[in-house]
Amino acid sequence: MSRPRELAAGGRAVEVEPEGLAGFLDRFAAGHGGAVATTVTPQQVDVTAVDGWTASVSVPFGSLSAQSG
Repeated sequence: MSRPRELAAGGRAVEVEPEGLAGFLDRFAAGHGGAVATTVTPQQVDVTAVDGWTASVSVPFGSLSAQSG
């Protein structure tokens, strides 16, 4: 189940259960013309769509670099 809310600076935040993340990103890409870029940092993953919208996913556990190895 996702829980959307409006952000004060514009845009929308959507809380997604871990098991729903892949489906959420699939629906995001499908609804915005497809994904054209993915940017990964230790604390966040950003998926940019054809129409310019971006889905940003904060890493909820340590950093991605700390998890590799």
